[in-house]
Amino acid sequence: MSKQRRQEPSAGGKLPPRRPGRTELRRALRQATRELADKLMLLLDEHGFWDEPATTGDDDRAPRRVRRSPDALALMCDRLVTELRKHKQPVAISVLADALGLTPRDIAHPLAMLVEQNKVSRSGTRRGARYMAAPTRKRAQAKKTATRKTTTRTRRTGR
Repeated sequence: MSKQRRQEPSAGGKLPPRRPGRTELRRALRQATRELADKLMLLLDEHGFWDEPATTGDDDRAPRRVRRSPDALALMCDRLVTELRKHKQPVAISVLADALGLTPRDIAHPLAMLVEQNKVSRSGTRRGARYMAAPTRKRAQAKKTATRKTTTRTRRTGR
C-alpha cells in the first residue's frame, strides 16, 4: 500500500521525496563520528595534552587523602560515640558531621568501624541510614555464693 502511495502522483503531479534508507543513515552517522573523533584528537595533539605530566597539589583537584593513624581513628571513634550519645533518636551521618565540624566523608570510615564493633547500631540503607549509639551493657555482678573451705586445718602440737 505504501508503495502505491509513493507511485501515485500527488495533487501537484509530483512524487513525494524519497527518504534515505537506514543503511545510508548509518553510513552518514559513522562518517560524521569519525570526522568528529579526528578533530578532537587533532585538538588534543595541538595543545600538547598527551605530553604534559600529571600535576599534583597546585591544581584545583581535591588533595590526596592522608592515611590516619590508629590513634587518630580511635580518637575520632570516641568523639563519634560521645556525639551519638547526646542524641536520643537515630541520626544521619550529615548531622554528625556538622556537629563535629567535619565532612561526611571524613567520618564514614570510623563510623563503619564502630558499627562493625557493635558500638553503634545502624538502621536503614544508603542515604536513609541512621546511626545510634548502642546501649551500654552493664556486666552482671557475679553472685557471691558461700563456699565451704574444703581444706582441713591441721593442728600443731607443741610436743
